[in-house]
Amino acid sequence: MFYDVSEKLGALAAAHFTDEFVAVIAEKGLAGLAIDTSINVYVRKPARVFGPNESPLPGLGCWTSSARTQAKSQQERENVLLAHYEYLCRGPDADIILAQAELAPEVIMKLVDRFGTAGSGIEGGGHEPQSVIADIDGSGPADGLDYYEQWVHVVSPIWDTDQIP
Repeated sequence: MFYDVSEKLGALAAAHFTDEFVAVIAEKGLAGLAIDTSINVYVRKPARVFGPNESPLPGLGCWTSSARTQAKSQQERENVLLAHYEYLCRGPDADIILAQAELAPEVIMKLVDRFGTAGSGIEGGGHEPQSVIADIDGSGPADGLDYYEQWVHVVSPIWDTDQIP
């Protein structure tokens, strides 16, 4: 249940994140801001794992947690999990990094909107009002760093059915 859905989250991000980011930047009229729309997808890794390890950034961690399920069937199991997308970016220009972090949740929400669509492998998620949570936090020179860093964390419920072998 956790492993398979994390893989699906990563595949969805790898297939659509950059194109969606480019579209959001164009919608906002920010093409001249030099925002890095590339992404390095880290499946089953939150930013606290891929961020300090000199992994290429910007990065997007994709993982699941907190499953609700049942054990009534040995053939299939309906699950509700928490899907996590955690975006981390760093750079020398505060304006660019802050804009990048403020736009990233919009891009991630477009990924959540793809839950349940053909080809996602995910049945659905984030349908209930107020069911998706997005947080932004950051640090910079005032915190003793020689760069600016922003962290975005989006959590959504996700529905999936396991086929039990």
